[in-house]
Amino acid sequence: MSNVRIIALLVLLVLSSGAIPLFPVTAASPANALVSITLTNSQSTSTSVPFQQRITFNPSTYSSNEASDLGNIRFCSDSACATQLNAWLESCSPTCGTSATSATAWVKLDSSIPSNGGTLTIYMNFLSTSTDFDGLYWGEAPTLSATYGQHDNGAMVFPILYQNFGGSSCPSGWLCTNAKINNGIALPSNSSAVSTSAYGRNPAQILDFDATSLVASISNQGPSFAGYTNAPPPTTNAVNSQNSVGFLGGIYGNNNYTGSITVNGAARGSSVALKASGGIGTVYFPSSSTASFSANYSQLVTLTSATPTSNLSIGFSDEQGGANYAGTQNYQWIRLRVYPPNGVMPSQTTSSTTVSTTPEFPTVMVAFILLAALVCSAVFTKRIKLQNRGQNYSVHFCKPILRLC
Repeated sequence: MSNVRIIALLVLLVLSSGAIPLFPVTAASPANALVSITLTNSQSTSTSVPFQQRITFNPSTYSSNEASDLGNIRFCSDSACATQLNAWLESCSPTCGTSATSATAWVKLDSSIPSNGGTLTIYMNFLSTSTDFDGLYWGEAPTLSATYGQHDNGAMVFPILYQNFGGSSCPSGWLCTNAKINNGIALPSNSSAVSTSAYGRNPAQILDFDATSLVASISNQGPSFAGYTNAPPPTTNAVNSQNSVGFLGGIYGNNNYTGSITVNGAARGSSVALKASGGIGTVYFPSSSTASFSANYSQLVTLTSATPTSNLSIGFSDEQGGANYAGTQNYQWIRLRVYPPNGVMPSQTTSSTTVSTTPEFPTVMVAFILLAALVCSAVFTKRIKLQNRGQNYSVHFCKPILRLC
C-alpha cells in the first residue's frame, strides 16, 4: 500500500472514531452574539439549588441580534452555551419585541451563588433570528404568544408549582367549584379553585400570582380572594373568613378592598396595592407567625399577628352571592418559587456590549486541507524522485493546494 493511501486511511479512521468531530458539538446552535450577566449575592447565605433568578434587560439595546418576538434568546451557564438554563419571559414594556424598553425573565440556576459577595456569571445568547422559542429552555408567559400558552415552559422554571389554567378543565391537583377555566381562570360569584395540597407557612418558598384584573364589586356583596386559603375555601366572604392570607378584589360593607390584603378575616392596609388594571401579587411566610405581602415585587407590609396556625392550600375564591354580586375576577397563572437569601434577590450586572461570536470553522474542512497537504507532500516527493526520468507532471497539481497549506 502506498504512503498516500496509508495517510488517507489514518485520517479517515481518526475522523470516524469521533476523536475529531466533523462539526462543533454544542447544546444550542452557534450564537450570533452574547452578553454576560454577573449575579452577586450580598447576603450571608448562599442561594439554593435550583434557584429562580429574576433578570431584567432592555431588548431595544440588542435589537439587531433579536428575533421579532425575542424567541431566539437562550440563557446558558457558559459562553459556548454548552449548558442551557431553563428560562421564562414574564413580561415586556410596552410589548415583547425588539423595540421593548424593558423585559423581565426568570432563569432557573443550577449552581449556587456563594454568600457574602459571591458571584455567578451566566450568559444571554442570541441565536439566529430565525430561531423561535423551544418551550423547554426558553418560553414565555401564556398570554405573550399568539396562542395561549403556546411557548409556556413555566413548569420547567418553577417545578414546585406552576399553573396557567390552560384549556377549559380543572387541572390535576386542584379542586374547582363553579370557576370558569378558559385559558386562564375567572372567578364569578360563588366560585373557587384551590390546590388539593397544602403549601402554606413554608419560609423556603414564595407565592406569586398574576391578576389580569381585580374588578370592584357593583355593590357591597363581598370581594374575591387570591392567596392561601382552606380547601375547600370558606363559604363566607373572604374579608371575614378565617384561615385566609392573601389579596382581595372588590367591595364589602361599602369599603373598597380591591387590591388590599387580608389575614385571618381582618382586612389590612389602607392603600390599594393591586389596582383594577391588575398586577402580580406575592405572599410569603417569613415564619409560621408572620405574613409578608408585595405588589409587583415591591414590598407592602409584614404582619406578625393573627396569622394562620395551620398550613393552607393556595388558590382563589369569590364566595358572596346575591342579585348584585361582585364582578368577575380574572387570573392567568399562579406559582411557587424559591425564597432568595433573607428576601434579597442577587443583584445583576450586565455587560454593556454584545460580543459577536463566529461559528467554529468546520473540522471537516480542516481535515480536508490536512489530507490534501499530506497527499501533496507525498506526490511532490514522488515528482522529485521521477525528475531524473524527465517527468514533472505533478507540480501543476500540487502548487494550488500547497498555497492553501
